[in-house]
Amino acid sequence: NSRYGAIGGGWLPKMEPSGRVSAVWNGILYGVEIHPDLIYFFLSKAEINLGDGKRVFFWLDIWLRNMKLKDEFPRLFCLSTEKEVSLECVVQRKVGVGGWHLNFRRPLRSWEEVEVVRLYALLAEVPPLRPTIPDSLRWLRSSSGKFTVAAVREWLVAHHGPKLTIPTLLLGNVAPP
Repeated sequence: NSRYGAIGGGWLPKMEPSGRVSAVWNGILYGVEIHPDLIYFFLSKAEINLGDGKRVFFWLDIWLRNMKLKDEFPRLFCLSTEKEVSLECVVQRKVGVGGWHLNFRRPLRSWEEVEVVRLYALLAEVPPLRPTIPDSLRWLRSSSGKFTVAAVREWLVAHHGPKLTIPTLLLGNVAPP
């Protein structure tokens, strides 16, 4: 994804310092290290806009009803042979109305089948994917949907006081790394 690496569908960069990154990125990593709640703030203020489903992980991302399917269906996730499968891949295997096909490492027991039925009922709400539009992340703290450093600084000041230990280089930077 980027020279900084990525986790998940590329929604978040890896949070591991490296000598190969810029001073600004090292400043971000330092800020997250001293304010670990910053990452939770970011995640709570961002939402995935479904497009083609290529970047959205079926089990791991919050894309349906504000939850991760792996958390709502932990047993099915544990049995899945495709923990990092994209939503696009799962939708492509769908046959007809309600014909979802998920791969599990063994035949399911009857109580697990009940969970599959519950999952399939939830999947009935999946909107059609838009193959010409890439998935995107919408920043809920701004009307434009675009991420701003100002919103993060405002939150940091409100939660940690005006004496921030974040490098000025980071918060004064006009463009992200």
